[in-house]
Amino acid sequence: MTTEPRAVPPAQRTLPARRQRQAGLFGSRALLKIAGSEWTHRDAAQAAAVRAGALAAAGVVRGDRIAVMCGNRVEFLESFLGAGWLGASTVPVNTASMGPQIEYFLANSEAKLLVIEAGFVERLAAADLGRTVLREIWVVGETALDAWRAPAGVRVVAYPAHGEPVEPASVQPGDALAILYTSGTTGPAKGVVCPHAQYFWWGVNSAEVLGVDADDVLCTTLPLFHINALNTFAQAALTGSQVVFEPRFSASGFWPTMRASGATVVYLLGAMVPILLAQPE
Repeated sequence: MTTEPRAVPPAQRTLPARRQRQAGLFGSRALLKIAGSEWTHRDAAQAAAVRAGALAAAGVVRGDRIAVMCGNRVEFLESFLGAGWLGASTVPVNTASMGPQIEYFLANSEAKLLVIEAGFVERLAAADLGRTVLREIWVVGETALDAWRAPAGVRVVAYPAHGEPVEPASVQPGDALAILYTSGTTGPAKGVVCPHAQYFWWGVNSAEVLGVDADDVLCTTLPLFHINALNTFAQAALTGSQVVFEPRFSASGFWPTMRASGATVVYLLGAMVPILLAQPE
């Protein structure tokens, strides 16, 4: 089996097929470090199957959408991979979103399940969830689940620790993997439907431009709800390298954090460059 991503047959340019392929190619090689959790490439395929099982047990089926409002923690990637494994789509929600914005994303995407970090739950009080098709909310982290009352018909539970692994869905490269919302600077944010094959080529092309190979360590402080960080994960998964996700950007702590992670490739947005250049050497 070749390790060259461009040699992957078109029918295998889906998330489930890639996870299985990469598990076979890279197995016990380190893939991920995030918020105290670590995965090998084989672990990622298992995590996808297990989370897909938990989603299926909650009634999520192929073609459904799940929304995820969570910081850089392993539950985000579990949900993203599990949904793709099941043939559902992930709708990442900007963690700066407040009640009315959350309501809009949920209603517009027709998400049936929301994975939300405990620290953001109180924002749902300002969202009219009755205008959505939401059926279930999974809360990540410790919180008093009765501190906010969900509308009738919406079940609120702690993020399920485990699920029974399921076989991957027979998804096609053109099937939707994610719906990423634009910034909405000229009007309401628009949901961009991103197919499995598009995510594959984002990873392939970005890794080639950056010269990423299996010996690299990729490190980013950018949020997983944004395509830059999701693309970083795709690059690592495709090339057999490792990715380290940090919780947030710190101007003074950026380079010490990169050194501590062993990073060989780091990721910046334009505004971060002058901020870092203004720091002492």
